[in-house]
Amino acid sequence: MRTSRVDHGQRSGAIAMIVGPIQFVVVTTVEALILIAQGQSYSFQNNTISNLGDPSLVAFPYYWMLNLSAIALGVLVLVGLMAMRRGVPPGTFGRLGVIAYALVGMGAIGVGIFNEHLNYPIHISAASLAFIAAGFTLLFVGLAGRADPRWHAWTIPSIAGFFVTAIALVMFGFNLSWLLGHGGWERLIVAPALLWVIVVGIKFLREGSSGAAPAPGA
Repeated sequence: MRTSRVDHGQRSGAIAMIVGPIQFVVVTTVEALILIAQGQSYSFQNNTISNLGDPSLVAFPYYWMLNLSAIALGVLVLVGLMAMRRGVPPGTFGRLGVIAYALVGMGAIGVGIFNEHLNYPIHISAASLAFIAAGFTLLFVGLAGRADPRWHAWTIPSIAGFFVTAIALVMFGFNLSWLLGHGGWERLIVAPALLWVIVVGIKFLREGSSGAAPAPGA
């Protein structure tokens, strides 16, 4: 019975990991397209994601779409800890990956609660926490995967995702618009982590459904 309860928690966490990023991408994309269709000056290349939640730039009720979606993303990320804690490779790097993943959820919730117009310092701090923690989640789990045969195939993609995130974060942080634009670089910061979480969530869901044994020491 204990194993059944644990598997149920893993499946619930895995579903949350899949749903969280997907709803965020869908909601923010739909909101941006609505604004563009209405003739508002919003651009995927030049505007940041956070601009969607700024009531000084976006009319009510649309700015709530981003803010509520960011809060939902953060909550679902934290629910996903049920799967992350059980499924990631054991050891120091695995534990650090789980901690970094939890910080992503906290940062996302902060982004949604404090929009950039309401309290910019808190907003940018929360966003920075989410961005940086997302990159390190990929790095730590990628490094942890070297010691776990079930995660060997994830090592290179996870570490590569970290470097893409880091490069995009530098470009965004220094307000460099080369090639992708300011908004494009921000989207490249979040894209690797969002995709990674979805795919890892699918991995956990399949393992939970098949009754696969947890990682040693998990």
